[in-house]
Amino acid sequence: MENRITLRETLFPNPELGRCICFHTVDHSDGAVSLYSIPFDFFGDGGDDDDVNSSNPDVEGLVPFYKSTGLPTRSTLSSVGSSLFVVGGNETFMEWTPSDKIYRFDTTPPPADGWLAISMLSPRKSPETVVMDGKLYMFGGCGPNYTFAEMFDPCLISSTSVPLPTPPCWPTNYWFPWVVVAALQPSKKILVASTDVAFLYNVVDRVWEEWDHKVDFSRVQGQAAVARNNTLLCWCSKDAEEVHAYDLVLRRWFISRINGLDKFGKLEPDEPRMFCPLVPLDDNHLCLLWERQLGYFGTELPLVHCNKIRVSFYADTQGESTFDAVVVASRSYVLLGRDEIIFGAHVFLGEEDEGGERGGGLGGHDHGGRTWERCGYGGGNKMSLGIAPFKICPKCLFPGHMERDCKGMPCSRCRGFGHMAKDCKGIPYCIAGGLIGQPPIQ
Repeated sequence: MENRITLRETLFPNPELGRCICFHTVDHSDGAVSLYSIPFDFFGDGGDDDDVNSSNPDVEGLVPFYKSTGLPTRSTLSSVGSSLFVVGGNETFMEWTPSDKIYRFDTTPPPADGWLAISMLSPRKSPETVVMDGKLYMFGGCGPNYTFAEMFDPCLISSTSVPLPTPPCWPTNYWFPWVVVAALQPSKKILVASTDVAFLYNVVDRVWEEWDHKVDFSRVQGQAAVARNNTLLCWCSKDAEEVHAYDLVLRRWFISRINGLDKFGKLEPDEPRMFCPLVPLDDNHLCLLWERQLGYFGTELPLVHCNKIRVSFYADTQGESTFDAVVVASRSYVLLGRDEIIFGAHVFLGEEDEGGERGGGLGGHDHGGRTWERCGYGGGNKMSLGIAPFKICPKCLFPGHMERDCKGMPCSRCRGFGHMAKDCKGIPYCIAGGLIGQPPIQ
């Protein structure tokens, strides 16, 4: 890979553009949350003949379409129809108090100039969210004294959420580590499980039923990407090296290393991949979005890979069914929103397909369900969060200033501007001196 960055024009997600992949990040210097959008069209027609090495010959610089210190960190990103939702998280960057807000942004042109702040029944941190039949279901992320699950209907004039009954025999400690969910669209049921119990919530009858599969979910976490005609639940392993798949028909686990992932640079010892949950692209392909923590060519610019993974079965020499996961296409991006790491889930926004169904569904949020029309929503409080489109300096490829005001690349030690690493006096000095980043965009 050459040390060359091609600047991509900012893609603002809206229904007229069709499907795209959205994700949000957090800047650990000031807690600012950025939202990015990746075009869906690079995946081509869904075939498997893509050459991974030629899918993205030049690394593209990706600019956030919005950034704000007013959105909560450790939140979950979701979408219903033309609206983006930021659910729960930390109320402030330096505190761990869970937020009881849902922030809604309507992407229908012309874009709104603010977010609607909507109250939930319970404060939640990194809740699991599922979209089904136009409603947003939220699970976990709260303590035992709060409502474990609730449903929010974006089309209601009222901003009141609806509490769901707690699953029978559910562990009394609702906090993570392990909450597993999956949207089973054909049956209109949502799988909710911990390491040792699993239940199905019927969104039509509004009742829980015990799942008759005896499954150990201790090796996976979060929401499953549903593939293979709604029969295969897929998760990425905790080290982002494998796909763990549970076959609902055969009632057994399959595991495959993600073949071709090593083409995107060997990780340093103990260097983790920061990654989002798998997202279904179509019936046989998933998307893995992950970030190298060490950055692009040793710089502080985060390097993100968007991999298209084909999942399939084949018969081995003994006639046994073998599961295979392989990267068939990829794009690589440098995030130009300063020191930001992928944080939370990612989601599709798309137009309604013929027949009213969205192909492929979306990760964290709507696995193959209906795409809803824009509905009139009058609840919530509109908040101005200081959100503004970004302008990029052509000299250093950083936002927030023009070329004539450019101070060069940031210090590799503290990530501040205006000095080199050899002159750096440490992070406390740089923060006190106001050298971290640039003034906020007005």
